[in-house]
Amino acid sequence: MRAFVRERVDTSRASLITDEYKGYLSMSKVLPHAVIKHQDRYVDGDIHTNTIEGFWALLRRGMFGQFLSSVTATTYARSIRSQYLI
Repeated sequence: MRAFVRERVDTSRASLITDEYKGYLSMSKVLPHAVIKHQDRYVDGDIHTNTIEGFWALLRRGMFGQFLSSVTATTYARSIRSQYLI
């Protein structure tokens, strides 16, 4: 994961905010990293994961259904997915 981030993120201008998943622990070697422990709290000042969780929720709704009928989703799934994925 660290190599992926180094290749794609301007680490001098970015910071990472995650939950306590252990896979993220070594990311502090790459860029500033803050951790939200959801069992303690969901927000600590400006540190939270709400923005990215909202993004993924919107993406899932757009790709899998809340905004689409089943016919539209089946017929246009490939083009709809390309709108959301970079």
